[in-house]
Amino acid sequence: ELDGLFDVPAGFHFFDPKVLYDALSGRWFASLGSAVDNPTGTDEARLHVAVSQTGDATGAWGVYSIPYEHIFPDFPAIGVSDDKVTFSANFFDIDGPPGPVTLGCVPVAGYCGEQTIVLQKSDVLAGAPSPGTVFFPLRLNRFTVRPAHSLSSTSDQYLATFDTFFIDVLKVIKISGTPNEGNVEESRV
Repeated sequence: ELDGLFDVPAGFHFFDPKVLYDALSGRWFASLGSAVDNPTGTDEARLHVAVSQTGDATGAWGVYSIPYEHIFPDFPAIGVSDDKVTFSANFFDIDGPPGPVTLGCVPVAGYCGEQTIVLQKSDVLAGAPSPGTVFFPLRLNRFTVRPAHSLSSTSDQYLATFDTFFIDVLKVIKISGTPNEGNVEESRV
């Protein structure tokens, strides 16, 4: 079951599973979102990440989760390059609208922005308990950014989205560097 594989906390609803096979490493990568609306406490959510320990998807997996409060990751996506595993998700307020939304979120829609997260691929392949990670800030001017699944060797991670003002204009983003080297940069292509 998905909730067991990803170690989803009791009471959390889970959604939007994604999986991909990375031929470069011979491993499987998966993601899942989960959230709980706590009527008397803090709303919580997680972006769950799983990496197969071998090329066998039915074998053991290493599991990570990134916690959030008040907002949840919707439509998470996965991308890989030689040295990076990249995730992107749209974030929405758990409670609103129609209720009040978290500060910084759009009141009418509850949209809080898109976030891209970069993990050090060598760390997650080795099962490191705390892989090198870079969190780009939430961006209200982006929506549904999709990391590429690199099929041949490249250290650059490419992502695609559309321009928020001109929906028919494709934006291509390049992420270079690695979390462990401390030189992760994003540029438009």
